[in-house]
Amino acid sequence: MDPRLAPAAPRLPHRAVRGGLHGQRLDPHEAPGLRHAPPHARPGRPDGEGAHPVTTPPEAGSARLWGGAASLWWHSLLPRLHACLPAPRLLDIGCGEGRLAPFLADLTDELLLVDVDESALAACRRWLASERPGRRCRVLPTNGWSLPGVEDGSVDLVFSFEALVATGEGGIRPLLAEIARVLAQRGLAFLHHSNLAAFLAPGESEPAIGRPHGRAPDVSAERLRAWLPAAGLEPLRQELVDWGSPHLIDAFTLVGRAGARPECEPMVRRHPYLMAEAARALATASFWSLAAAAPAPPVAGSPPEADDLERTQLRSHDEYRDHVARHAGELAARRRRERGLMRDEPFAVEGTCAICDAPVGFQVDPQLLRRYGEERPLWRETLHCPRCELSSRMRAALHLFPAVTGLPPRARLWLAEAWGPLYREFSLRYRVEGSEFLRDGTPEGGVDGAGVRHENVLAPAWPAGSFDAVLSFEVLEHLPDHRPALAAMARVLAPGGVLVVSVPFHAGPRTEVRARQRADGSIEHLLEPDYHVDPLDPAGCLAFRSFGWDLLDDLAAAGLVDPLAHLYASHRFGYLGADRFLFTARRAPAA
Repeated sequence: MDPRLAPAAPRLPHRAVRGGLHGQRLDPHEAPGLRHAPPHARPGRPDGEGAHPVTTPPEAGSARLWGGAASLWWHSLLPRLHACLPAPRLLDIGCGEGRLAPFLADLTDELLLVDVDESALAACRRWLASERPGRRCRVLPTNGWSLPGVEDGSVDLVFSFEALVATGEGGIRPLLAEIARVLAQRGLAFLHHSNLAAFLAPGESEPAIGRPHGRAPDVSAERLRAWLPAAGLEPLRQELVDWGSPHLIDAFTLVGRAGARPECEPMVRRHPYLMAEAARALATASFWSLAAAAPAPPVAGSPPEADDLERTQLRSHDEYRDHVARHAGELAARRRRERGLMRDEPFAVEGTCAICDAPVGFQVDPQLLRRYGEERPLWRETLHCPRCELSSRMRAALHLFPAVTGLPPRARLWLAEAWGPLYREFSLRYRVEGSEFLRDGTPEGGVDGAGVRHENVLAPAWPAGSFDAVLSFEVLEHLPDHRPALAAMARVLAPGGVLVVSVPFHAGPRTEVRARQRADGSIEHLLEPDYHVDPLDPAGCLAFRSFGWDLLDDLAAAGLVDPLAHLYASHRFGYLGADRFLFTARRAPAA
């Protein structure tokens, strides 16, 4: 198997952590935190599946929004931290009663817990004595802006979640100096703080949106970046997030010592869906708490023990026919096996999620599976992973992306969607700009109140040559004419950049036109209307066509070179069905 097609464990979207806390080079394609994570309390199942479940301190504060501390850790914190872990020495600032200590303690040789509340520290000591006897853990008091008892240059990862959001400039700036003092040369600090000062009008001391959730009004991501150099630190990544508000009132900032990581490219990302993450995590945690006492859903078949991922590059319909003829027996056996999996009630197919790098039961909706009849099962839109929520074709797009493009994580990507789990998972791994076709009056190239950029794929506002890759998944079929969109997306590719496309594909020589737009804007239906799910319109989005092999000709006509169809299949990874294709084409390299 191509090593680039190994299961895609989560990773940070840029090079900030290349270099590693142990002194070795950490490959951002890997997830050291996940490799070292204990077998208990896996993502999406806070009660765990291992032999020794975690016993956590009492739930407090925001963890309830996620359905508990374990759900908060696995769904939202570890994906942002894993490339920094494991860390030989880890400092948790504002640990409270230690709700996250069980997860941090298992990923470090020595854990330091500090807080201003002595009663909370006493609770930490009791919990550690009961649950982690013999573990190297120290519990230290602090006044909130100094770190007494922590030696200079001794900490590999400083972590603070939620404790600093009400801390203003007078507390943050001296604390940054203390963090710089205790950080090891290539140490990192992950800080959750207020972004409320971003909403201050010039000359005003109170944000226009008030002080939601008691956030400090004089701290913002931009101001923190300006304070870091005086402390001897530099920003590596900032993520602006919502928190029980339609506004991006919080920020996660990853910092390091100034000059210690010259290979890093600072990055600021807007992410208005943290509360959506929490809601999904809460729903998943609630499901598992109910499912623990309920009969398991029927499981169809067993996954093969060995990797069975197949990927074939094809350049024409003739090559595809030859491929089918050469492998007729294997393809017939595969169809029989897949037909044998089908059930009339919701069911699961055992396999391995390449994104979560974990064994799962892929969830199948039989009604969606049979949308186009018993002989054309729609596997690509089902087989949802219960952890990352990605369907079969979404997982494949992310899993195969490194292999079909050859691009590194630092590549600049435009993904023509900005909602849902696929955007979330891509943005955790790459430098992604997402967009939606908004219908609320937001100008093209502008951003709506939730931080979502409005772009029209027929005329994107991005400058020419902006991206190393443009990704369009299940978009082109909804355009009255897809060819101008191909040319427009080719324009914003840098020389050598890659366009990656997935579409409904029937594998015939010619595209099947289902509807067309008349000159007056009305729609003429040539076949029964087919509406796909649209997050912006409950009525759905009309599909104008189902593509055939002439899509490769359209890619070439758009000025792109080396158009390819990537046919893939894997029972283990849940890539079933007959329409498993990704299409790529490149902008010609500069002369």
